Amino acid sequence: GKGGVLHTEVASALYGKSNAPKILTSFIGGLGGRDISAEEFYEMVKVTKQAINDGVTPEPRLLYTRDEYREMQKLQAIAHVEREELETTQ
Repeated sequence: GKGGVLHTEVASALYGKSNAPKILTSFIGGLGGRDISAEEFYEMVKVTKQAINDGVTPEPRLLYTRDEYREMQKLQAIAHVEREELETTQ
């Protein structure tokens, strides 16, 4: 699906309701059992308010710290190189 688990549940509950909001934002966090910080909740509110003001639903957003994001980028780079190596040997 598109978005986090809670997004899907909320979207399903609101489907067809005349008073459903036009904008529904999606955030994916708590991966691996990690707690979602207060700072991340504030960011979710900020992004949601901006989406309402702009009238545009943003893409689902992963909640990572800067360090976690850098680590993920490193792992993606490794996976990309390994994939290229596999493709050239086949």
